[in-house]
Amino acid sequence: MYKTKKVLLLLCLLLALASPALAGQAWWGEVVKVVDGDSLVVMRGRTPVEIRLAWVDAPEWNQPWGKRAKAGLREQLRGKRVQVAAQDVDRHGRVVAEVIPAGQSVNMLLLETGRAWWYERYAPGCGACREAQEQARRKGLGLWSLPNPVPPWKWRRSK
Repeated sequence: MYKTKKVLLLLCLLLALASPALAGQAWWGEVVKVVDGDSLVVMRGRTPVEIRLAWVDAPEWNQPWGKRAKAGLREQLRGKRVQVAAQDVDRHGRVVAEVIPAGQSVNMLLLETGRAWWYERYAPGCGACREAQEQARRKGLGLWSLPNPVPPWKWRRSK
């Protein structure tokens, strides 16, 4: 069973790496599903592509603000046509990307509105991310309105 999962994961990763989206090209598609506060499914032609938003980490579904993060992203994106600027593929075979509907980065908007943390581990030099998060924190927006918000990467470790 373990070997089968490993082979499938490797196959997904290889297929994703072969995708022209990772050659630095942006593509357009329609959002058909919001999985959680930082991942969604976008149709690329007739192919559904699971997207993990770059630079951010939203609260987990069972974490404070998790359901709000998902609902906010769904309200903002579901059914909309978006530009996907692919950057990488994660270990789950998802395309890591910046998603842009109507000219504004959803990734940055999540930070600016306090709906996600800056995932510094994967975007260490992003000064704009740092500043957007700090402004949201100072204003007490979104998850920053909680008394002691716990970053998702720490929440996952504790569970």
